[in-house]
Amino acid sequence: MKKKLIVLLMVLATVFMIGGLSACSDKQPDDTPVMYTVTFDSMGGTAIPEQGVLSGNKVTEPGSPTKYGYDFVAWYKDENCTQKWIFETDTVSGNLTLYALWQVKDATADTYFDYEVQEDGSFAISLKVGQTSPADLILPSEHDGKSVTAIAANAFEGQESVKSVLIPDTIKSIGARAFRNCGSLEQILEAVNVETIGANAFYGTSWDSNLTGGVIYLGKTAYKYAGGMYTDTEVEIKSGTVGIASGAFQDLEKLVSIRLPEGLKTIGTYAFGGVEKGTGISEIVIPESVETIEDNAFRNCSSLTDVTIGTGVQNIGASAFAGTAITKLTYNANAEVRDNAFAESTAASEIIFGDAVKTIPVTVVQNFKGLTSVTLGAAITAIPDSAFDGLSSLATVTCKGTLTSIGSLSFRGTAITSFEIGKEVASVGGGAFSNCTQLASVIYNAENAAGPTSPCRLLAARH
Repeated sequence: MKKKLIVLLMVLATVFMIGGLSACSDKQPDDTPVMYTVTFDSMGGTAIPEQGVLSGNKVTEPGSPTKYGYDFVAWYKDENCTQKWIFETDTVSGNLTLYALWQVKDATADTYFDYEVQEDGSFAISLKVGQTSPADLILPSEHDGKSVTAIAANAFEGQESVKSVLIPDTIKSIGARAFRNCGSLEQILEAVNVETIGANAFYGTSWDSNLTGGVIYLGKTAYKYAGGMYTDTEVEIKSGTVGIASGAFQDLEKLVSIRLPEGLKTIGTYAFGGVEKGTGISEIVIPESVETIEDNAFRNCSSLTDVTIGTGVQNIGASAFAGTAITKLTYNANAEVRDNAFAESTAASEIIFGDAVKTIPVTVVQNFKGLTSVTLGAAITAIPDSAFDGLSSLATVTCKGTLTSIGSLSFRGTAITSFEIGKEVASVGGGAFSNCTQLASVIYNAENAAGPTSPCRLLAARH
């Protein structure tokens, strides 16, 4: 009996084990729905709340976001907006971000605007006299089949009605005082290709008044340094910047160092200067890419002693470096230089003309009343009339190239002590070395020079 009971128990145990294994092998996977998060990136529009959505379910289509100057188009699966999300059929299988696609609204009616033809045939835009700007101003990108590339000076000045302005990618220039005293203007949209901004273009706008956080960029322009500067500060302008706006760093005495990127083209009026006191920079290297240094750009930067001007500079404005303390100027450009560009530069100083310079810019040299040393680059073959006339501290002139002519009065009254006239010199102007009271040695190798033809006659001409 006892053996039968043991056998029965063993049979039952076996049955339960087999049943248990069968139950395990037949167990179904857990199909409990998972909650995922769907985030909406409105790409600059109004915020849309995220949603919690169960796996396999559809996203509830939210209300459309809004954005000044744009119409909402749709939501997309990718940031480049190439794969549209279809709310009626698409389902969620993981955490998800949807991106908004926007389309620029139609431009404000042409009846609001006047257009002025530019030199290149494109247009500069402004508000018609007597018109009142709409609150949301959307500038057109073209007129009569040609691009609108500029906003004219004073174009919308004093328009209190305008709250936002959309500047299309065709516009590269914003003129002086273009939106000055548009007190309600609080949003500047797009403006991605703006390269130059004139003085006080946005002065007196809500947008300008509320800027903070250091260097502010508008398009490809460093617009201004916002928020104040109270300790010695070094600034590096970001790569890709094409212009420094007028007044961008004006009067910021605590700016002690500035690094400008290659690719920069324009330095605006009073960009680093000041009416009474400019920035505190002591050295500036103008990149090769810069084409224009506007009036007063570095005026009254009284700590500025070392200046290098790149080969690409084509224009240097009036008083651009007036009131500086330059002791060393490395000049590599063949630029048109306005009067008094380096006025009041009385410190003892050195000018080095680079090998790319073809002609001595007399208007530059004559501003340096304390000039003591000049190096002429390899491409300079002629010394113009009166080039160094009256610079009584000039004692050293080094020529890296071969001179062929020396102009009239070119060294009159200087402090040079010796000079060599090579055999290639074809002409020496009258009074070239007159009143050079310290000139003790002249090596005269000219063979067929017009003017003084011997050392004796040359030296006689100095008094």
